[in-house]
Amino acid sequence: MITVAPSVPSSNDSIVVSVQWRGCVLDRGIDRAGSVFNIHYNYSNICYATAPGGTATFELGQLPTGGYTVNYIQTVTGNLVGQETTSFEVGAADAQAFAAPALGPIGLGILAAALASIALRSRRRSS
Repeated sequence: MITVAPSVPSSNDSIVVSVQWRGCVLDRGIDRAGSVFNIHYNYSNICYATAPGGTATFELGQLPTGGYTVNYIQTVTGNLVGQETTSFEVGAADAQAFAAPALGPIGLGILAAALASIALRSRRRSS
């Protein structure tokens, strides 16, 4: 199983791909060709104990906007035994939103009083 996090990434996100593995690993790795990532696990055909397993994560980092494919290729001593594929889209980064500070009822009352006072002073000066 291949998992992409975050599930709906933007170009500002650091993207991580996870795969489930099980067996005595001879070698593993990841390579990239354009928009395609190939994760490979090559297992031994001999394990002298209960085969280990787990979840492996691969940091893809920040990617430009566009479509991407991840292939998870599993081999035993170099012979293909399984392959999974998933695709995902990286969206444009959201523009930084302006966050206005929130004021409670007391803060709003103080702000209204201050604005009213400034308006009265300004009006007195112009008369």
